[in-house]
Amino acid sequence: MGWAGIKNGSLLTLASQEDFDALVTTDRSMEYQQNPDTLPVTIIVLISYRTRVQDLEPLIPKVVLMLKTRPEIGVYHFSSDKAVWEEIYSYGKKRALENDITEDDVLNEIRAYRNFS
Repeated sequence: MGWAGIKNGSLLTLASQEDFDALVTTDRSMEYQQNPDTLPVTIIVLISYRTRVQDLEPLIPKVVLMLKTRPEIGVYHFSSDKAVWEEIYSYGKKRALENDITEDDVLNEIRAYRNFS
C-alpha cells in the first residue's frame, strides 16, 4: 500500500479513508498519542514479548473473533501470557534495584497481591 514511514495520526486517517475496520499494531504508545474520542477506526494493540510473527500469531484468533463482533471504535489490547510475565519480571527487577530488596521478595509481593485481588 506504500504506507511505510507514515506517522500514527495520518496512518489512522488513511485507514479510515480506505474503509478499514481496525488498525492492528504493536505500538503501545499509539493510543496515548491520539484523542480516543476522535478515533476514525478501532486500534488493536498486540502485546507480546517479541514482535516476531511466531510470537504474535497466537493472538490472531482472538483479534479475528473480536472483529467479527463489530466492536465500538476504541482501543483494544491483546496480550500473550508470556508478555504479561515478562513485564512483571521486568517490574520486579526494577523495583528490587530501586528498593534494595531481592527480586524474589518482589515476586512474592505480586503473588500475595494476586491472591487478594
